[in-house]
Amino acid sequence: MNNFVLSYSPFGGTPTEGQLLNHVQVNRYIEQYYQPFIGTYILKSNEIMMVISDSMKGLFESSPYMVHQLFPHLTGGSLPQDVWHWINHGYIPRPVAPDRSEIVNALASFGKK
Repeated sequence: MNNFVLSYSPFGGTPTEGQLLNHVQVNRYIEQYYQPFIGTYILKSNEIMMVISDSMKGLFESSPYMVHQLFPHLTGGSLPQDVWHWINHGYIPRPVAPDRSEIVNALASFGKK
């Protein structure tokens, strides 16, 4: 699956944040998405970049936007670790519960010096 970054000005007026979110959710070319901060979406799709970019044209009308491909393991930043795992490996790892004996030992030693 391909990763893309959609960058846009949240102050452009068109589309509104609600309109954009709705468009991303119902877009037949977008399989998964994540909005790390206003003005940016990370999109996952089986399509090529031009298909994703073209699917946004009518929504943005005259407001500027940019779609570019995000290659796994070739980018960096301070996103949560689960998001990096999703970008690089295609899925968010399932949370793993701690071993019950670790919890019992931690509670038993709580407050002891």
